[in-house]
Amino acid sequence: MFLFETGTNISELFEKNHNLINAKLEEYDYRQLKEFSDEDVENISKLGCVEQVIIDFDNPFYSTQLGKMQVYNMYRFSPHDKEYITVDSIDVIVKILIPQGDDITKYSTNCRTVFISSNDTSMNIIREPNGYHYLTFKMQFQHSEMARMEAKEQSERVKKSYNEHIYCAKSRYITVQKEINEFNASLYEYTKKQIKIKINKDSVLDMFSQAIGVDITPKNEREKGEKILITPKKASLDLPEKHKYEGYYIDKSNYQVILNTIREHLIATEILPKPVQKLADEELIRDTILWALNANYIVATGESFRAAGKTDICVNFKDKSAFIAECKVWHKASTFTDALNQVYSYATWRDCKIAILIFNLNNKDFGQLLKKVEESIKSNEHYVSAVSKAENEWECKFKSKADSNSNITVNVLVADYYLRKE
Repeated sequence: MFLFETGTNISELFEKNHNLINAKLEEYDYRQLKEFSDEDVENISKLGCVEQVIIDFDNPFYSTQLGKMQVYNMYRFSPHDKEYITVDSIDVIVKILIPQGDDITKYSTNCRTVFISSNDTSMNIIREPNGYHYLTFKMQFQHSEMARMEAKEQSERVKKSYNEHIYCAKSRYITVQKEINEFNASLYEYTKKQIKIKINKDSVLDMFSQAIGVDITPKNEREKGEKILITPKKASLDLPEKHKYEGYYIDKSNYQVILNTIREHLIATEILPKPVQKLADEELIRDTILWALNANYIVATGESFRAAGKTDICVNFKDKSAFIAECKVWHKASTFTDALNQVYSYATWRDCKIAILIFNLNNKDFGQLLKKVEESIKSNEHYVSAVSKAENEWECKFKSKADSNSNITVNVLVADYYLRKE
């Protein structure tokens, strides 16, 4: 075969891998796709990655043997003389290691560039008992010609011939490498586009189906678990009884509802200095937040926002935390680290939603305290990223202790309850 010139076009492989992504997306309901993070999109897109082929052209293995070869008859003087004659040869068997992606060698490049060479060599792929794959071909040299050369000349002659033999194959190999890299780099945007298309199509279908009374059951319930509904007191719903996957979660929109209620409550209590003077510690402040949450929302699992332990607010389901808010009064830089370590010990579900609420009771310079909080966030050993949502609020990502390949999202809010003494 002529390497990357004959065989199935590599576009077919790219299309096949696109289909792997599309098949995975079909496992999700469009509502779940709406909640996908950048990390979720990245993980799905990796399903379509094509393994890069690696061929070690720079380190060929040689073996030699005696043979025969056909050469042009330079002493042909009449039409009756043979045009080609058989002479003794020294054959060099070349093996080139393929440490990765040997299956890619059966594909041809998209590039139609003609590589000009006097010798576009046909090559074979072999698999040896050691499990490694090799690209192999044969070079032949006239025995009489090589016998007249010094060792250095022989070596240079073999190297020159080798480079001539691999020129076309190596050029197409470089082209295929580039095509694979470009394809893999495009997968994230491709996946985002396919998600958008599926959301648009499925949402229209869902609305139409509901309009004519057809019940639509979300896909991927086994993968994603069942959503814990957080609804206004006026509209309480029961969690369906499902037994496929004991993983329940609060979706991002309801998480934002919870955060907004906490945020507005903290703002309201910040401007009520006299009542707040009686809130001497984080437990008392936490209790007022619990009142606000339970006064406005009911959790469809039958759970409530409640205290669990000394300072945290949580929503549990089947003895596991689905929402945690850890409350801490700021004392020093370790305050944030202590709070994060505490939520690490509680956050047993992948989809657990987390908030850390920090209260300033003793620091007159609130701006300086905010700087210290931000420094504590970014200096944490598990820190990944932080986005400032307001002067006193950050959406942060930290490495999960349970799974080194995943992150947890933590919203950090800081409230100023400094008691101004007149």
